[in-house]
Amino acid sequence: MNGPLPLPADASVLGVGIDLVGIARMRAALARTPRLESRVFSSRERLGAEAHPDAAVRFASSFAVKEAVVKSLGIGLSDVTLHDIELVDGHHGPELVIGGHAGSVAESRGVVGWIHRIEITDRRVVAVVVPRG
Repeated sequence: MNGPLPLPADASVLGVGIDLVGIARMRAALARTPRLESRVFSSRERLGAEAHPDAAVRFASSFAVKEAVVKSLGIGLSDVTLHDIELVDGHHGPELVIGGHAGSVAESRGVVGWIHRIEITDRRVVAVVVPRG
């Protein structure tokens, strides 16, 4: 990861989640299980992947972020609906959108914002997510 995460000086860190996803492994999973896209990724994430030069990289990024979010909250993937955690295109790059049950859990824990960083190499994606209070 290049440089520190951009945390405001008055930020209270409520957790940290880190996840790594292999791009080749994601590519193989998508080819092996055609319904994986609709089960795991929201329609907005699928649209973003279609517009990306390599959809597997975009899906790997989204999945790494989903995993990092639930880890940062101290829960598991089975505790949320994966569509409730989205990595979508924003004005300044990928934005993290949390809603549904995952959003309720975050709110109950005092989360007021999220900081995230995604690093992509030719083989893997690493996501770091920090909920702040």
